[in-house]
Amino acid sequence: MNRRRLAAVEPSDEEIVARVLAGATQEYAWLVRKYERPIYNLMYRVTAHEQEAADLAQEVFVQSFAKLQTLDNHQPYFNWLYTIALNKGRDWKRALRNRSHHTPWRETDHAPRKDHFQDLSSQEQAIQQQQYQEQLQRALLTLPAEKREPLILRYSYELSIREIAEIFSLSESATKMRIKRSLEQLRSLVENPFNQVSPHEQ
Repeated sequence: MNRRRLAAVEPSDEEIVARVLAGATQEYAWLVRKYERPIYNLMYRVTAHEQEAADLAQEVFVQSFAKLQTLDNHQPYFNWLYTIALNKGRDWKRALRNRSHHTPWRETDHAPRKDHFQDLSSQEQAIQQQQYQEQLQRALLTLPAEKREPLILRYSYELSIREIAEIFSLSESATKMRIKRSLEQLRSLVENPFNQVSPHEQ
């Protein structure tokens, strides 16, 4: 009951942004705590290096704080923040284009969600599910960022097609097509023991 009450009074991103812009700059720490994990995950997918990812994530929040007054009142904060992070990742790649920097990938929180799988009762099926999820994560990393990130935004963060289109400066129809083709490519890379695609195409 107490948790439900706390959730009910939890301030929205818009309210926090308004407080920060009004002078309560310490409130920005609330947004950092809320979104540090997805931003770190994105930076890790870009760099495949924990310290680089942490440093870039910190830079993203510093930059977003400095530019907060430019946030459109009608644009969700997370979408705006994720766009800044994507641009930061592109800048990092351009700066290190001639440098080989590959380490094994570890997705910490936001692999495609387990609730896309069928209920599995036996231990053997559970093992198959875990193996498939790991295979799916590895396959997801092989996709180029312009295909991978829309899938993550759609199926891990549950953004709408319109929101994803705004982040990538695409039309909604082009966004749908990119997600469809990305799912098809992902399907071709993964052998699914459950005869379904996860995340499933909707």
